[in-house]
Amino acid sequence: MTVDEWSCRWKRNEDFPDCLACGSLNTKEHHFIQTWCRGQRKWESETLCLDCHNFSWRSYCDPEFTTPSEFEKQRWNKMLEGKNALGVEN
Repeated sequence: MTVDEWSCRWKRNEDFPDCLACGSLNTKEHHFIQTWCRGQRKWESETLCLDCHNFSWRSYCDPEFTTPSEFEKQRWNKMLEGKNALGVEN
C-alpha cells in the first residue's frame, strides 16, 4: 500500500496546510481533536506531508483552559481553603 492509498480519505487542514519540515502544501490531516469547556478551548492537529512523508504536530491551549474534573478539583480546594481560614474542621 502506498502513502497516497493509505491517506486517500484524509482531509486537508485549510488553517495549517504547510508542512513544518519542508514547507510543502501537499499535506493531509491525520489527527485532530478540539475541546471547548466554559468558553476556553484546546486543540491539537497532526498532518502528514505527502512529499517528504514527515508528520507536523501543532497544538494550542487557552491559558485558562481546564477540564471539568480539574475545574471541580480547584473549586473544592478553594472551598476547603476558605473553611480552613475560618477555623472550621473538615
